[in-house]
Amino acid sequence: MAAVSLSVLPIWGDQAWCAYVASRVLDGARLGTDIVEVNPPTIIWMSEIPVILSRVIGVSLPATMQICLGLLILLSVAWCASLLRRTARPRSGTMALWLAASILYATSVFRWMDVGEREHIMVLLLLPYLVIAAMRLDGASPSRWQGFAAGSAALIALALKPHHLLIVAGVELLLAYRQGIRRSFLRPEAVGAVLTGLIYCLAIWIFARDYITEVVPLNYLAYNSFYHVPIGALIVPGRTTKVLAVVALWAVVERGLQYRALCAVLVIAGIGATIGYLIQEKGDPYQFFPADAYFITLVSIMLADGFTQWVGSPNHRLFQAWPAAAVALASFLVTAFLYFPVHFARAAATYDTDYSRPQVAVTNALRAGTAIVVLGPNAISFDLVLDRRLTWASRYYGFWTLEAIFDAQETKDAKLRQARLASLSDVVHLTRTAADEDLQRWKPSVVLVERCDDPSILCGKSEALREIDVLRWFQEDPTFRNIWGNYAWCRRIGYYDVWVAKADQDTCLSFSSISAYK
Repeated sequence: MAAVSLSVLPIWGDQAWCAYVASRVLDGARLGTDIVEVNPPTIIWMSEIPVILSRVIGVSLPATMQICLGLLILLSVAWCASLLRRTARPRSGTMALWLAASILYATSVFRWMDVGEREHIMVLLLLPYLVIAAMRLDGASPSRWQGFAAGSAALIALALKPHHLLIVAGVELLLAYRQGIRRSFLRPEAVGAVLTGLIYCLAIWIFARDYITEVVPLNYLAYNSFYHVPIGALIVPGRTTKVLAVVALWAVVERGLQYRALCAVLVIAGIGATIGYLIQEKGDPYQFFPADAYFITLVSIMLADGFTQWVGSPNHRLFQAWPAAAVALASFLVTAFLYFPVHFARAAATYDTDYSRPQVAVTNALRAGTAIVVLGPNAISFDLVLDRRLTWASRYYGFWTLEAIFDAQETKDAKLRQARLASLSDVVHLTRTAADEDLQRWKPSVVLVERCDDPSILCGKSEALREIDVLRWFQEDPTFRNIWGNYAWCRRIGYYDVWVAKADQDTCLSFSSISAYK
């Protein structure tokens, strides 16, 4: 199942965009100025690996992304299983096999369309640290190099998603309580994390200083000022019930578990990841991926632990001949039944969805090398850009800053509206300047203008984006209005008004056979 999940590529947006940004950085672009990615540069530097591999072996970038993710999953699974196998606990071999199966399921099969997201990579990098922490709670010690490497990987994981710092903080507090503060803080894991953190900060200062000076202020002003989902709305009844049920089950059976340390660490990780999801206040489903992964693994370990104890008791000698694989399979089926949402798999299985059809149709009609851009708060699914070898004519992955700007403009209270717009004046200037400069630099043949003024089209998460004329807003800038004179309206396709360069009117003809997708 894991192999199938990795080989069947879902629709990738953020993952493909990060790979594209990495390729631009490798070609000399400055992160934060020439190309803007709001997330910390960690994911861009990691994405450079499949980019380099793609250029060396001559295969497509999406293919090398799959290869690298598969290798990362294999490394994390093998490392965690190897660590657990060497513990002194009973049936460690069987439990190591099941841990491997549960990690594969939690990180590759369940919510497989989120494979490659920062949350997914963070989980894989953090798991060895969690297993080593459980070993230390049981009195075992891994080799120094493994502890150091696990600490380094954990720091990189937190650099990908700092919102999940509470996971490591909770585990460290438990270790300090059980082993003492001095002994806990002198572990190889702590040394590896501190040293890697220092190197990471130095790397940012040397290679991505513009991220600190340009992107961080932009994040503070724009990204954090729109669409905050109330905590109450994030606490979905079905998900909350499932989480509470898993934690309650752990509390009931904890004393009878042979692998109680591992389960305790996974509980801390699951709760910490849940809090990390809540404090982001966005409600994107993929942001709950880490909590799902840790709780799935917890359920699996508890089931396998209890079952192996049951079949190993003197009263059940008949079951002692069962191979470890049968135990793993039984636990796997129960966990899969409890957690796997079939509608997620169906939704990610194909491009043929109402939302993606206009994007697929437009990109399929363009020849390789065509420069294209979206004028609006959203962007196109970026794997389509990579797959068709199109040229992206913007430093942004969609003008997401428009959400903050329009949200401020639609504030009902006049004084508050004026204050919010004043605080966003730099964001307005940056957005207009970026649009002007990128149109002049890239001279895109095709510009897809989002029809946010149509009340039937959901342009973004904010209510302020309903019935907003995006093009009119940009044309308030004289420079943009002058540049826009080089473009002519071609036709309407789905939620886009398609504009083409007047000097390249033949491009409009390539869209003539496409459905309107109304």
